[in-house]
Amino acid sequence: MQEANEKFYLASNLKPDEVTDQFNEAVTAYGNGDLDRARRLLESVVETDKYFLDAYHVLGQIALSQGREKDAIDLYRRALAIRGDYPDFHAGLGEAYLVSGQVDQAVESLERAIVYNPRYSEAYFYLGRAYMAQGQLVKAKQALEELVRCRPSDGLAYLSLGEVLEGLGQSAEAFVAYERAASCPESMELARRRLAELTAHE
Repeated sequence: MQEANEKFYLASNLKPDEVTDQFNEAVTAYGNGDLDRARRLLESVVETDKYFLDAYHVLGQIALSQGREKDAIDLYRRALAIRGDYPDFHAGLGEAYLVSGQVDQAVESLERAIVYNPRYSEAYFYLGRAYMAQGQLVKAKQALEELVRCRPSDGLAYLSLGEVLEGLGQSAEAFVAYERAASCPESMELARRRLAELTAHE
């Protein structure tokens, strides 16, 4: 009987109001930068409702923010055991693998995230970085070009694309990418530096 109830609970993903309220409170704390409080609240949420999928994802992001890559990997694996086709879990796992230096595993997870969501822009970013770490610059270029199609105003995407184009010896194209990155506040300083270095080498 309990097994049947668990299957029903998983299928319907019913959540008592107080658990949902606690999750929302945790998300607010996370948004305000209070990671420890958010973590405590979310751990309580998944203790009460092990099928509360969004809680695993936020917990994974908190673990990454706090430099606890092994914890993030464990969280995303637990989540994938519940829902294996959830792209956020594959992308989060890929990011955690990449940060921890497990590049091949990162590529595998990030590629899977894109299979489930072909327009998952953040997955393309980390996949591009993972391909770069593997020295697969053509694949990195393809991933980052897909990223800028999804997020045409993302300066960090153009910055990474410029790095790849430089590595491929495509200096003129890299210059254009860096110019785009230089127009975005989050990447302006680095992009201007790369433009100066690129110009100096010509």
